[in-house]
Amino acid sequence: MVDDAHGLGVIGEGGRGTASYFGLEDQVDVIMGTFSKSLASLGGFMAGKERVVDYVRHNSRPFIFPPPFPPTAPWRWRPFGSSRSGRSWWSG
Repeated sequence: MVDDAHGLGVIGEGGRGTASYFGLEDQVDVIMGTFSKSLASLGGFMAGKERVVDYVRHNSRPFIFPPPFPPTAPWRWRPFGSSRSGRSWWSG
């Protein structure tokens, strides 16, 4: 697991973060970070295998009872909207 709160948008190919910088993206099971540091927004993310993400989403209190985002927040994240598989989370 890599907590990439300070690497996202700053280091690695295209700002992809610490795992990209060290060439370890294929060896990392979970990448998590925040949008509030280098992206000057709010919220956070967790990326990993579907089974792990589903487990955390359904069993972690911060994911079960989150406060709503302000309507403008997702527009700040749009430039970073591609997953490692190349599929955009923005379009669903």
